[in-house]
Amino acid sequence: MKARSKELLDRSIAAMVAAIDVYNKPDFPYRAESFTILALNSWELLLKAKWLADHDNRMSSLYVPEKGSKKRTTYKRTRSGNRQTHSSDYLIKKLVETKALDENARRNLEALTELRDTSVHFYHRSGTLAEILQELGMACLKNFVSAGMSGLVNTYRNSIFILCRFHL
Repeated sequence: MKARSKELLDRSIAAMVAAIDVYNKPDFPYRAESFTILALNSWELLLKAKWLADHDNRMSSLYVPEKGSKKRTTYKRTRSGNRQTHSSDYLIKKLVETKALDENARRNLEALTELRDTSVHFYHRSGTLAEILQELGMACLKNFVSAGMSGLVNTYRNSIFILCRFHL
């Protein structure tokens, strides 16, 4: 059985490859928005994989505890009844504090999150989204591969670049 951090890492890489595959399609009307959604999903999985690896693959380290829990820790639940996990923002903050994530990667993720939030919760009117995404997308991929994630991605560095062929 694979460690949970390894499972999340594999899913993270698959999501990033999907993001790049969508971006590389020449005639895909929603490609910039789709890229940001998939790329940030990939990053969230990567951050959670790193968090688990640093916390002995204990799933409870990812869960958000209820405030005022009594003797036994209880965890917040989502609308679907699953245990709520820490947000990307929380994990980014904690990983930057421990120097496991680079400050440039944090800034890039904040900018991508802004684009994603606009795409998901409304829409982009500006024709400059593609231009903005070229810059942010390349930085996103570079950071994904070399953000100082303590070796989690280094094993896959070559295969990511070979598979991706991120055309700008």
